[in-house]
Amino acid sequence: MILEKFPDFFMEGRPLLDKVVYMISNEASTRDMAFRAKDLDATIVGSAQYEAYKNDPVISKNLIEVAEMFTRVVMFNMDYEPFKKKEVRQAINYAVDRQLIIKKLLKDKAFLASGYLPTSSPAFDKNVMPYPYDPKKAKELMAKAGYPNGFAIDQAIGTGNESWGVGVYEAMLPYLKEIGVTLKIQQMEGAAMVERNKQGEFQSFIWSMGSGPDILGVLKRFHSETSRAGGNYGNYKKPEFDKLLGQAAAEREPAKQIEFMKQANNLLFEDPPAWFFNYNKAVLARHPWVKGLKPVAIELMFQDMAEVWVDDSSPRAKQK
Repeated sequence: MILEKFPDFFMEGRPLLDKVVYMISNEASTRDMAFRAKDLDATIVGSAQYEAYKNDPVISKNLIEVAEMFTRVVMFNMDYEPFKKKEVRQAINYAVDRQLIIKKLLKDKAFLASGYLPTSSPAFDKNVMPYPYDPKKAKELMAKAGYPNGFAIDQAIGTGNESWGVGVYEAMLPYLKEIGVTLKIQQMEGAAMVERNKQGEFQSFIWSMGSGPDILGVLKRFHSETSRAGGNYGNYKKPEFDKLLGQAAAEREPAKQIEFMKQANNLLFEDPPAWFFNYNKAVLARHPWVKGLKPVAIELMFQDMAEVWVDDSSPRAKQK
């Protein structure tokens, strides 16, 4: 896809580039080879390349990282008897060493979640700590909920995505076994899984869910009046949460509105509708001659290309 400079652009002296060429490729290895050969000025970095890029003495100095507004979760179906108990949902959050899974499976290409809203959200509370890995606490909560011997999840659905699919379920298995919870994993295509979610035909599902930029709109997913078709797939209902959203919607002073939404997000974390896994760490690698690229939290590819430019060390500049 080729974008060419428009001479009558509304800003004087912009854009700085004559042309932008997007090379579209689903193959991470293909993008990697093209970037290393300097055929690409910049590239999105997947988990397969991230570790190597991070350890490269040159490339590592030119990585742009951001917590994108996508939160990876295992959503619980509140109609499934065990998940009606807050203690069970908390127990699963305590039971799994998420940081180790991020390190080993995702090669550190993720930020540990401490709420539904990501660190890049204005309503993120930096004082809230993630659930620690505490199997003893998890067992105590399971016993308190009336499930000292655990239970079975027969409909644990997910896609084959390497970062937020059934592979993560598989990594969770030994931890869940320690509290007596077993999983029967069902892999399916994304569109089919969404239809199952809308019908409530699951006990849990794993996915990467949008968590911005419209904070109030994102949080309304968990409002009691939001249907499954509207995004409240787990059928989460909590009056205190609904009240905070109502206060946020009615508030006209931005700082106070943010505070209500922050409280709502914190409440969602304390009474979890899901196992909170991580926020996507989006990574863009650029060559040193590329200037003006920014860490855009909404989606790292949404760059203001009118402000991007390259210096004379670019191979393309030399060719010209």
